[in-house]
Amino acid sequence: MYISKLHIKNYKSFLDSGDIDLKEDIFAFIGQNNTGKSAILDSIQAFFPTSKKGISGEDFHKGTKEDIVIELWFKNVDESYLEANIYKDKIDKQNEKINEAYDLYIKENTDANLKKYEKQKEKLIEIKTKELNEAVEKYGIDNEELYIKMVAKKGSSISKKYYNKNDEELKEADLKKILPQIKVIPALRDPKNESTAGNNSYLKDLIQMLDDESKTDIILNDKPLTYSELNHVLSEETKKRCNALAETITSYYNDAIGSKDFKIVIDASVNISKGTQYTTTIIDTTTGIMNDILNCGTGYQSMVILSILETYVQISQSNTQYILLIEEPEVYLHPKLQRRMIDTLLKISEKNQVIFTSHSPITVSKLASNNVKIVEKNNGEAKVLPISPKRVIDELGIKPDDILYSKGIIFVEGKDDIEVISELIRKIDESIIDKINIIQAHSCENLKFYANAELLINTNFSVPVLILRDADIKKPEVLKDNLYEEVAFTLLNEPQYANLEEKELEYKKEKLKESIYVLNEHSIEYYFVENKFLSEFASDNIELEYAIKCYECQYRKQLEEAMNGKNQKNNFESCFQPKRFLEGFPDAKERDREKKEESLKTRWLKLSESCECTNHYKIDNYLKVRDEIIANIKKFYIEGNNLFQYIIRNNDLAVLKEGKLKEIIELLEGFIEKIR
Repeated sequence: MYISKLHIKNYKSFLDSGDIDLKEDIFAFIGQNNTGKSAILDSIQAFFPTSKKGISGEDFHKGTKEDIVIELWFKNVDESYLEANIYKDKIDKQNEKINEAYDLYIKENTDANLKKYEKQKEKLIEIKTKELNEAVEKYGIDNEELYIKMVAKKGSSISKKYYNKNDEELKEADLKKILPQIKVIPALRDPKNESTAGNNSYLKDLIQMLDDESKTDIILNDKPLTYSELNHVLSEETKKRCNALAETITSYYNDAIGSKDFKIVIDASVNISKGTQYTTTIIDTTTGIMNDILNCGTGYQSMVILSILETYVQISQSNTQYILLIEEPEVYLHPKLQRRMIDTLLKISEKNQVIFTSHSPITVSKLASNNVKIVEKNNGEAKVLPISPKRVIDELGIKPDDILYSKGIIFVEGKDDIEVISELIRKIDESIIDKINIIQAHSCENLKFYANAELLINTNFSVPVLILRDADIKKPEVLKDNLYEEVAFTLLNEPQYANLEEKELEYKKEKLKESIYVLNEHSIEYYFVENKFLSEFASDNIELEYAIKCYECQYRKQLEEAMNGKNQKNNFESCFQPKRFLEGFPDAKERDREKKEESLKTRWLKLSESCECTNHYKIDNYLKVRDEIIANIKKFYIEGNNLFQYIIRNNDLAVLKEGKLKEIIELLEGFIEKIR
């Protein structure tokens, strides 16, 4: 569940923000100081009934008597989410009854006990249907979207009420059940306010976020515990978990500052009636001096926050999804640590929505243009405006420094692309790898990509450049033209190029177009779907051979239909893209993976009816082999290996060129010749 849209009226600097569309993963608001960026994050906090931020008379726009109205739209409010958050207890109780009935049937195998067992399973379906329908009706959920409006009225005191899309009032208690948790990191980390806030500090919330992800090993063994005994057991268990978390945070912290002289200590005490209190201390092990981190400077706090977030990425099991609201995550961090911060936030955003404000060209540069909006203020009224890549580059001063002093530049989309291209270059000529700068653009809409492209255009592409991207579900030649037109339009139509002679402008355009190469296949994973590469991940080579033939048949057919507009992108990518064959759904939220697997297998089994294969190894065999490959590759990754690096390193270049990788290898060989 994530915030897909926001609308603010009469709150702080906003008279009427209009609809602000947000992204599921990560989103940034940029702008000058005092334009209203913080007011956006404040409005989201004020909306959530669990938040510590309230609404005061000073929050009404220019002292207006009109109501403050904050509207939020949430998406992915599906059946599994509602079950987990609204009626899980009822489902669990019914499952207990099912298990009891099943045990009785196993013990006494009679028709009567079988009927009782079947009846309890039917009852479970009835409960799920009833609870789902009631939740959908109560909250006004439509097509897995939840709309909630908060209205704050000014009077002798400020009153807040909530309404669904049918304008029916919702109680705060009901909202607390369905809304996701938010975690807030403010920009002004005021030691005085934070250190006196006790349970209400942002640092307490972050430590609690780690604690929520930790596994407990408390075993009660049916022993009845008194209130004080239970409190003691919980306190000891919490301290044990906090010690383990503190060790990990300390490691990241010392790595960040380049020293091993500091130790982070987290102390926790549990009181069942009051909750858990956390105290975070930093100790200089060389002097023995210790300080509460909330009494330290903002720079120290920022580094501890980075270390906590990195720890969260390491231990997260996706048991709970959060919405993180962060003001200026880069504050007082060295540029190197700013890069680590945005990399960490990008990793967190794979499973949690991250919304932040920023002044930093480094943190924003790794985002795509549609993941950023600019906030401006005129006559005391804030407005949220769309941006162009060029505008963000000019606003924040994103520097295209990645390409300086390089002999050759290769832009790629993802982490896997970097690993594959790097290993292949080493395989072709290991001596040249240090002369080539391989830059991950995440996508070719990435702001850092535009900044580098602008420098390359200005320098007439004096450095050999390769802009490499996957075909996805578009025809390579069409995608190449689209990418060229988009970059050329974004950059070459700027005023700085207005006085160029037509011949020089055409030269720049031609060099840009020559540098773009679109792979012939959907994604780089496809080039590794070969028997000789996957044989050690399958138990039967013949079954593997026919499973790959089966996959190739449907991959080619479904991709062609997608390229011709006869197959939707999400249908192809959810069932037929190479990643689904090799890894399953590692990019999906954990709670959604089982459902996506079921959907994929249902889709494939339906194809059995039209399958024209002459051998007896058909789609059932493909699905069986696929399950085995995914399980074995997952173990391979858990052991710290990388599939693509392993395949390239363990095969001769000639062997690699015999298969699908020939396309990429010959492309790189031609590129390397330009550098030698």
